[in-house]
Amino acid sequence: MLRCIRIQNHALIHEVEMILDEGFHVFTGETGSGKSILLGAIGLLLGDRADTTTVGLHGDRAIVEGEFVAPQLKSWLTLSDLPPTRAVSVRREVLRNGRSRVFINDAQATVGQLKELGSQLVHIHRQDDLGASLERPALTRVLDIAGNHNSIRESYQEAFQAWCKAKEELQELDSLMRAPAGDVDYLNHQIRELQSLRTHEVNWLNLQAELHSLQHASQLHDTLQAAAHACDADESGALVNLGKARRLL
Repeated sequence: MLRCIRIQNHALIHEVEMILDEGFHVFTGETGSGKSILLGAIGLLLGDRADTTTVGLHGDRAIVEGEFVAPQLKSWLTLSDLPPTRAVSVRREVLRNGRSRVFINDAQATVGQLKELGSQLVHIHRQDDLGASLERPALTRVLDIAGNHNSIRESYQEAFQAWCKAKEELQELDSLMRAPAGDVDYLNHQIRELQSLRTHEVNWLNLQAELHSLQHASQLHDTLQAAAHACDADESGALVNLGKARRLL
């Protein structure tokens, strides 16, 4: 049940808020009075396609917010990874650049989720429009309401959610068990490669010293060149040049 709707910068509406009590409500007016604009705003809350031409002149976006009383949808919200509450709040933003954002109970959601939620919140009927009434989800809800199956349906959905979670955990464990078996051949190949290196016969101290020497080979080369240049210089005596070479080494 829709309890409140707020509309900002949508078509000709600058800003309006309507609080709806329980009972039957009628909006009347002559052609052009804005009834279709109101229905269009409600349609955005239900997942209808956004049209940038409906963004008004008072900003870069149109915002429509609605609050619904729908305790029967707590299980659906949980299954959809959305905050489960008795009252469902929906916020739809349509930006002038073509983007659209959806929030359900202050959590960001997709238009697909909003459309699925909207089909369970409100039915908009038009002349000669029986399509939605004949769809299987709608007929299922009618049967559940007629048979007072809400509690049974919620228990089933909770059990189904637990089963899905257990199934996912089982698949993860199965993957962990299978992964090592698939790598046995590769691991055996690596073992053979390591054994062929005969690492137990390697003198690691000599190897480490050689590595250290190679890492500093460039520096040693530059130092020796500078020492040789100092010995060959003509501007100083031989002893002075030898002293320079010694300091470099």
